[in-house]
Amino acid sequence: KEDHLSITLTKEKKIFINNMPVELAEVRDRISRIFKQRTDNQLFFKADQELPYGFVTQVMAEIKNAGIDRLGLVTMPPEGK
Repeated sequence: KEDHLSITLTKEKKIFINNMPVELAEVRDRISRIFKQRTDNQLFFKADQELPYGFVTQVMAEIKNAGIDRLGLVTMPPEGK
């Protein structure tokens, strides 16, 4: 079984693919190259809640343009619950 691929966006607008930092302009190419070697094209996506919606959707568009058709959103329960 292959390890899943994940993208994390921090509140400082930093992007990480499996804990490796990447620039927004590199996201599409990097993901495309990774998934050429895989049969499972599912990606897990986690973004800090303080990020502007526009930045999050920009990154999601790059993911989609890389050919990813299954995007799992990682959610956290509200604090204190």
